[in-house]
Amino acid sequence: MGNPLPILDDGPFIERLRQIVPRDTLAWNHLRPGWEYLLWYHYEEMRRWNPRLSLIGPGTASEVVERHYSESLQALPLLADDVKSRRRTLVDVGSGAGFPGLILAASRIDLDVVLVEPNQRKCAFLEAALRRLRRVEKSLQRSNDERTAPLSCRVQSARVDGPIGRESGWPDSVDLITSRALAWNPRIHQSLSDRWPSARFLLWIGHQLPPMPSAAWVQRDLSLGRRGRIVEIAAE
Repeated sequence: MGNPLPILDDGPFIERLRQIVPRDTLAWNHLRPGWEYLLWYHYEEMRRWNPRLSLIGPGTASEVVERHYSESLQALPLLADDVKSRRRTLVDVGSGAGFPGLILAASRIDLDVVLVEPNQRKCAFLEAALRRLRRVEKSLQRSNDERTAPLSCRVQSARVDGPIGRESGWPDSVDLITSRALAWNPRIHQSLSDRWPSARFLLWIGHQLPPMPSAAWVQRDLSLGRRGRIVEIAAE
């Protein structure tokens, strides 16, 4: 069994999000219209599921915006200078409650995201959250008359600690691989690198870099303060 999450009205929730991504940053230019509302509805769906699924533990429930949403959105500056005319494919490994993959998919207008999660109950939550966000997105577009590329995100129930085949619905090419909650190890890194050799990795880690294949190297490093950092691992 899980634990209840606090009720957060949309106004204070959205204001806290906007403090995380100030309007004068380059990242703001690539945000989806209404992204803050999509994230609030994601929280509402997570709050509905958490008592029976424990997507967010009791230790971080009181700081869910600053901890979980903020840490996911901290990756936006790492994506902002990589915008091209084509859309990019992002694979999020060990998505759990959707941090960071679903948060980035709901925030950015240029990403096609695959949420990879082996736990069937968490996959069910992610599917439910995506259905709700798509309904909200349609409502926002009708009310604001703003047309952008629709939210492009799907769930893949799979493990990545072994060879990844080409016959199981995986994308042919991947630009970015993210992971926040998975215990990273060289076998997982090598499996993903073998399948998509040109992909960049964005890993939410502690203060110590986990074991990596010898050819992997850190290209950028973004501090999250006492909670660790995000590292960008360049293609080998």
